[in-house]
Amino acid sequence: MQIISFGYKIPNIQDKDFWQSYNFDITRLATHNHDGINSELLVPGHLNPTVLLIETLDWVGPTDEEYTFDIPLPVNVTFPDGGVSPVIVRCFEGNEQTLTSFRRVDDTNIQIFSRSNENLVVGLY
Repeated sequence: MQIISFGYKIPNIQDKDFWQSYNFDITRLATHNHDGINSELLVPGHLNPTVLLIETLDWVGPTDEEYTFDIPLPVNVTFPDGGVSPVIVRCFEGNEQTLTSFRRVDDTNIQIFSRSNENLVVGLY
């Protein structure tokens, strides 16, 4: 058996305590709290979003029934070549989360798409 970071166990199939180790890992995953002991420490700075308000007059469009708005990426956030987006976009109209889409414009900007040109609060993580 191999024990890796934060005490997780990687048992070999022939280990006599295989199922106990397997159960231990499942329990640890289900109860971890990011306290730095049982999992990676998360502090508020790790999830500190850049928050923007896109007002009705800021939207461009509509084009093909969609409105758009260009947003600069937060400092030190870049898209890897051919990689997954480093940005999570959450949009809210009032207290309701809305479904929007976005695309990379260039290395420093993304474009938000919305079917509505209502005021929208955008959080970039």
